[in-house]
Amino acid sequence: MHSTKRPNRFGPAATLAVIVAASLVIGACNASTGSSQAPGATGSEAAATAPADAATPAPEEPSAPAATPAATPAATPAPTPVAAPTQAPAATAAPAATPAPTPAATPAPTPAPTAAPATVVDDYAWVYEKRPMSLAGTTGTTTWTHLLFGAKTVSLKWSAKPGTASSCDFKYRLESKALPKAVSGTQRIKAGKTTGSRSVVINYGDGKLTVTTDCASYSVKAASTGHPRLTIKQSTAPYKITATTAEELNEGLADAYAAWSIRYEYKYYKSPVRVTSLGATVTVKYKLPKWTPPEGTDQALIDEYNAALANMRRHTEGEAAIGIQSGGRFLLGADKTRFTSTRAMEKYLDVQSDKYLDAASDQTTTYNEDTEYGVTQGAFIE
Repeated sequence: MHSTKRPNRFGPAATLAVIVAASLVIGACNASTGSSQAPGATGSEAAATAPADAATPAPEEPSAPAATPAATPAATPAPTPVAAPTQAPAATAAPAATPAPTPAATPAPTPAPTAAPATVVDDYAWVYEKRPMSLAGTTGTTTWTHLLFGAKTVSLKWSAKPGTASSCDFKYRLESKALPKAVSGTQRIKAGKTTGSRSVVINYGDGKLTVTTDCASYSVKAASTGHPRLTIKQSTAPYKITATTAEELNEGLADAYAAWSIRYEYKYYKSPVRVTSLGATVTVKYKLPKWTPPEGTDQALIDEYNAALANMRRHTEGEAAIGIQSGGRFLLGADKTRFTSTRAMEKYLDVQSDKYLDAASDQTTTYNEDTEYGVTQGAFIE
């Protein structure tokens, strides 16, 4: 299995009245800019590098203990025989036999009900624009801990089958710091396949979903239903690689990343100074390798590469999801509209932009460290 540090990538500088380059190392390249009928814009800069793997020393083998010499026993004198008595002792009558008590019958213990299996899924999953999130499970309790919602509102849809039973219960609970309280519910699933749905205002949050059910199988799908004032633009820019071995292909895959930038626009009145509209555009560009197998290349290597490339594409989508979340969170967080001056307005938007870009930088670093830059997601050939 090949793991490598992906190179730093920097996006174009933002231009307006104030220019500050904003970039994320590895999979995210962020530039935050502002444009309006009046000047105002900014960005931030952050970097993250995967730590080098530290070698763990092999434990030392314990030394064999020194042999202990056997002790030589001391000589024991022979005992002096004692003469037997001349008169035999009187006979003692044996006591009457006591019948053994008959034990009372002990009832067999009632077996405790078998607890439903619990499963924790730490893999990342996300939803934004036309990329829905799909989850599936079986009887028991399953918790997905790393869900990224790149939308303000999403639609949850589920379907379940009771199996051989006439009915079953489907219970769900969605938690997020972006929610004032958890979203939960229970549905009785009757014979045959039954579906249900619910709309959730998730506010670009990270979430945790827990499903507890006695249904034989089920699936849950989350789709984006709205990201107002946020425009998402996506494109793919391939780069060519030449390779004949798995190692060379992995080196080419290691250069993949998702570069994203945020540009915000606003309008305002000058007297009194107040923002009348605020919008943002997240531009995502996926950089992925393009490989033409040389003639005679083993088909097994080609198949492995195609699978790794698909998984790398998915890994970069996770980086993009964080960028989209950042843009949406900025729009929700920059809620102040009235200011004492245009300078105060521009400073406020600058500070808010920096705040959410810095948070996205930290989140991207955590995501790449958790996934080992795509290794745990199957983005490299083993």
